[in-house]
Amino acid sequence: MPDSREKWKASFERFSGWNTLKQRRVQKREAQVIAAWLLSLRLPRYDILEVGCGNGHLGRIIADTLAAQRVSFSYHFSDLLPACIAKAKEEMRSAPYSEYVSFSVLDVYRADKVLGERSQSVIISTGFASAATYRDAVPAIARALKEDGVLICDFVNHLSPFVFLSQPFASVRALRRYINGVEGYHFGIHGIRRYFGSNGLGMVRSGVLRWRQNPLLCMFQKRTQ
Repeated sequence: MPDSREKWKASFERFSGWNTLKQRRVQKREAQVIAAWLLSLRLPRYDILEVGCGNGHLGRIIADTLAAQRVSFSYHFSDLLPACIAKAKEEMRSAPYSEYVSFSVLDVYRADKVLGERSQSVIISTGFASAATYRDAVPAIARALKEDGVLICDFVNHLSPFVFLSQPFASVRALRRYINGVEGYHFGIHGIRRYFGSNGLGMVRSGVLRWRQNPLLCMFQKRTQ
């Protein structure tokens, strides 16, 4: 979608490709938690699609962890922006398992059409406003998942006191949108569970990364409706 592309391009440029030291620290911590969650599933093979891969740093850490554990896996980096794919390729250039890594430009709203319905076993999407969590993207992602497939994504935790007090006007606007059913479908974990559940994605795990209680990280599993 052209409007989404322009929005994310502006964000990419504004935040230096999400590549600051602070941002990479958050990506590292989040990747460590996600990798641990994945390994706890004890899957015979991990075929992972990352939607909205950004600079590729989070995916590199996850893939490095899986490789170190000697599990069978493949990792596909996707993003709406070609610039992000270029960054991800640069990040992965030195990976000793390059034959298991692939890349593509992907519009999340067309994920099920491009990739095929019930084609993906594991999808990861992060970045606080992660691509797979957009209201109109969730149904497409749900259709792209296999039965019992897993989705892991993150959200701004509006119920965090730190988030609410540091951005009071934005938080109040978000709360009003949630109450009025406009745009935002959540103002905390209840709304997330409800909306994803309505698309056949049951929440099986959730947690926060830091004392600030942000971001909120959730794991969903595709259920037969």
